[in-house]
Amino acid sequence: MSNFLGRLGGFLMLAAALTLSAPAVAAPKGSAGAAEQARTAKVMARFAAAHWFSEGTGKRIIYVFMDPNCPYCHKLFEELQPQIAKRGLQVRYIIVGYLTPTSQGKAAAILTAKDPLKALEYNERNFGRHGDLGGIDEILPSNRTIRDLEKNYKLLQATGATGVPAMVVVDRDRGPTLIPGAPGPKDLRKILDNLR
Repeated sequence: MSNFLGRLGGFLMLAAALTLSAPAVAAPKGSAGAAEQARTAKVMARFAAAHWFSEGTGKRIIYVFMDPNCPYCHKLFEELQPQIAKRGLQVRYIIVGYLTPTSQGKAAAILTAKDPLKALEYNERNFGRHGDLGGIDEILPSNRTIRDLEKNYKLLQATGATGVPAMVVVDRDRGPTLIPGAPGPKDLRKILDNLR
C-alpha cells in the first residue's frame, strides 16, 4: 500500500459516512450482487443530485469537491488534466466556497458562469494572481447560488471529509470510496487504475 493510502488508514466507505441503512461492507471479489449494486447506486445518486459540472465525457465518473482558493485543489486539478481523455474519465466538479473570505464569491462566479468549466479553467490557469488564491474575480452571489453552495458543502460534510480537495470514486473492489486530500501523481494513477 502506498504511503498516501497508508496514512489514510485505507479507504473510507462512503456508504457508512452517508449513513445508509445497508451495512457498508465491500462484497467479496466477484460477488457484487444486486444488493451491492443497489447500495452503490443509492450512494452515487446523492452525488449526481449535487450542483456539479463536468469535464470529459468518459463512462468512468469521479466527483471532486473543490474550493476556488484551495492550493491543494489546484494541484489535483492539474494532475487530473492529462488523465481525463487518456482514461475515459468524466470528472464532475462540486464547487464549495468556505476556505477564505473570497471563496464564496469566487465559487459563485464559477457556478453561475455561462460555461462553468471555462470559468474553473480560468481560475486554475490564473491561480496565484491574487497572492496564493484562485484567479477568478469574486461576484456577489444570489440567494439561489448560496443555497447551491450550501448544499454542496453539506454533501462534503456528509462524506466525512474534513476539507478539500476530496474525491469520490467507485472503486472496483470497495464500491463508493472517499479519497481525501490531493494524492501525488503515483497514488492518483493507482486510484484511477482501480475505478469501476
